[in-house]
Amino acid sequence: MFLGSFAMESSSLAASKTTASVAKQARRNKKAHHFVFGYGSLICPESRSITNPNLMNKEPLPVVIQDVERVWSARTASGYTAMGVRFRQGASCTGVLIEVKGDELADLDKREANYNRLPIQLDNIDQVPFLEEEEFYEADHPVFEAQDESNNDKDDDNVKVWIYMQKDPIEADPSHPIPQSYVDIIIRGCLTISEDFARSFIETTHGWNHDEDHWVDDREIPIYKRADPEFSSEHGETIDKLLEEHIEDELEERVQYDPVEHLDALADALQEDMANPKAIKHIVNKVKEVALNDDDKDDEK
Repeated sequence: MFLGSFAMESSSLAASKTTASVAKQARRNKKAHHFVFGYGSLICPESRSITNPNLMNKEPLPVVIQDVERVWSARTASGYTAMGVRFRQGASCTGVLIEVKGDELADLDKREANYNRLPIQLDNIDQVPFLEEEEFYEADHPVFEAQDESNNDKDDDNVKVWIYMQKDPIEADPSHPIPQSYVDIIIRGCLTISEDFARSFIETTHGWNHDEDHWVDDREIPIYKRADPEFSSEHGETIDKLLEEHIEDELEERVQYDPVEHLDALADALQEDMANPKAIKHIVNKVKEVALNDDDKDDEK
């Protein structure tokens, strides 16, 4: 009797192991999905396409990432401050998930060279509450399916969500200001989702009001390398109205961009080892452009 019971238990255990093995193999055989969370310029299809044309027509999934906070904190080698994030308990960040293939992910890694690519737990990903579920969400989306399966089994590597976090967070200042041309690109992307999505971006972003002369209107002389002057010229007034509705006091602190003043601030920062020499060259070229344009205007007179 004992041997018979033992044999039955052994048989049951073997069957259980076989079932587990089959389940693991099934997960391995499923198509792997990699997603990048865009919370700044990557929200904008046109901006993504500059990095890789295939990213232009990717279907974005609007989401909220819990315990992540968006903040102006990514100092660039080109002399401005880009968007960054930080992990903060209880915070939330709206953005979009973009599914990427190997070469597309490699191209984004090059683009975000000043950032670390980190994994996001699937449990921290939610739908955006103010968006229509039937319009934006499908139950069989790989991310939502993975959330439902096996309570995010650690052995399931078929769905990965990545976020880029700046390596050295530094707030904006006159040497590395927030460029309005960059803000325009982000809001352009948000508006492809909805106006409320753009409002959410403005309201949940931190660092708008850090330092004097830290935010510049560079629409006429863009310092952001992926700027779209034509779009900014056509839609700048609309974007400014949106900004004014939500961060009026901060917007009043925005100043007109002056390449000469920027160059002076960068020179000071360079002496303190707080700037990259490449930025000096970049802004010197801007100063030369302005000087040439002024000379042309004088000749016309």
